[in-house]
Amino acid sequence: MATLFLLVALVSSYAMWSVGVNASHRDHLVRSAYIEVGADARVLLDSHANATQWLATLESHPGVELATPELEVTAMTSLEYGALHAVDAHSWMQVAFFEESWFLGAPAASAMQAISQDDLTIILDQAIGQRLSLGLGDSVQITLPEPNETISLRIVGFFDRVPSYQQPRGASLEYSWSFVPISLLNRINGSISVQNHILLKLSPLADALHLEDELEASSAEITRVFSVASYVSTQLQSTLLRAPLDATLVTSILSVGLASVGIVSIVSLALGERKQDLEVLSMRGFSSGTLSRMLATELLAILVLALPVAYLMGFGWTLGSIAALNDPLWLAKAQQLTGYRFAPAGLDWLWLVGIFLLLSLATVAPTLYAGYRTRRDVEELGEETWI
Repeated sequence: MATLFLLVALVSSYAMWSVGVNASHRDHLVRSAYIEVGADARVLLDSHANATQWLATLESHPGVELATPELEVTAMTSLEYGALHAVDAHSWMQVAFFEESWFLGAPAASAMQAISQDDLTIILDQAIGQRLSLGLGDSVQITLPEPNETISLRIVGFFDRVPSYQQPRGASLEYSWSFVPISLLNRINGSISVQNHILLKLSPLADALHLEDELEASSAEITRVFSVASYVSTQLQSTLLRAPLDATLVTSILSVGLASVGIVSIVSLALGERKQDLEVLSMRGFSSGTLSRMLATELLAILVLALPVAYLMGFGWTLGSIAALNDPLWLAKAQQLTGYRFAPAGLDWLWLVGIFLLLSLATVAPTLYAGYRTRRDVEELGEETWI
């Protein structure tokens, strides 16, 4: 029975590893899409478009639950240019995608609430704050090239999407920015050159790909529409991404299938060696059902002991694989904005439960047949003796 224990442990641990790695890759792909888009969907408007009017139009569109403006402005500190994202803090928290680790010095909710209550506040780009040696509560001078106005803003938090050990060299505009309240722009005298973005939260049943085409065709003021669904769909067409995941899944299924056949063979062989013992018990009045239950209990005990060991091994292998994937030496520049993590979904756990049930069936099925066969052989022997 040690062979049975080892077989179940190895196969189950491999299945656990394959499920964990596949789940990590899927989670990384979806989070990368949300990081790229910023929400379920992003609408880029022409610079002359009326963002307020479009906000109301998009919120009333079928398939859209909520919308929030995000206006991008280029500003300058004492050292360098940086990007300002002017947002409505309350709706942005409901619509936009973010990870709590991006906000430093104060939780995301607290920092956003602070800028919603005071126009002259900022959630500063962490890289800029470090270079200027600024902390929470300090003031930073922001100069807008148009209309060349300098404003002093109080720092209520810091924002940085890239872990420090993965921070790419060079300008941080591509990776991070600062947040200011959208009401701040109303304080500025003169016109401001902005990029108008509107983030959308879609209903669960919305067809994002159809929505993209429909909105882009609806008006010349809509320059481009991006969605998480289109990003994921495009990425999944990559053979380089899909092939390893498909291969891992297929080998996992094959290994479980082969293990089931192996378990049946091992259990049948073990029961064959106990044939005489079973016949003696049957002659003493044990029914085929009683014999089957007795044998199944013994074998399922081995299965129950093997599975926790297997899942611990598989979980350890999965964490090791995730750690390797997150190594900055291997992580591509485009992947540095989000790391891999262990994030199995409901179907992944269902697959693991299915493995347990399949292996249990492979273990129990031979015992049912063995109990029936033993009872039948004893009855035939009794008939021959009587004759």
